[in-house]
Amino acid sequence: MKPPSPPSAPHERTSTLWPSPKAGAGRRPGWEGPTYYGRPQLKAAPFNSWIVGAYIFLAGMSGSSSMIGAIADAAGGPRAQGVGKRARGLAVLAPTLGSALLIKDMHTPQRFYNMLRVFKPRSPMSIGTWILVPFGLT
Repeated sequence: MKPPSPPSAPHERTSTLWPSPKAGAGRRPGWEGPTYYGRPQLKAAPFNSWIVGAYIFLAGMSGSSSMIGAIADAAGGPRAQGVGKRARGLAVLAPTLGSALLIKDMHTPQRFYNMLRVFKPRSPMSIGTWILVPFGLT
């Protein structure tokens, strides 16, 4: 009778979807076995243009400049007034440009209007649109 074979090493792939990586290929050690329903472990990036990165950057810049302006106003003093004024101006300008990029990324303005019409709590685009509207009104 043949003895049972030893268990395979944890770095060996048991899935036939992808070839096994070469040893020392610069990959971090981790789970290399089969995944749920044979799907990749990570999804592809949801965007492939610079527009998405630009409006996310502008959103972060707007929020941080708004906080810097509020801190400068609270600190007071003549030197802080100029910083607060510029930060508030940037906090208004960035979402304006970001909104235009967001609408361009959606390809048609009707999609943006539809995002305003329907609120979906599981959609990041819907939540972002509803956050952007009150921020623009203030």
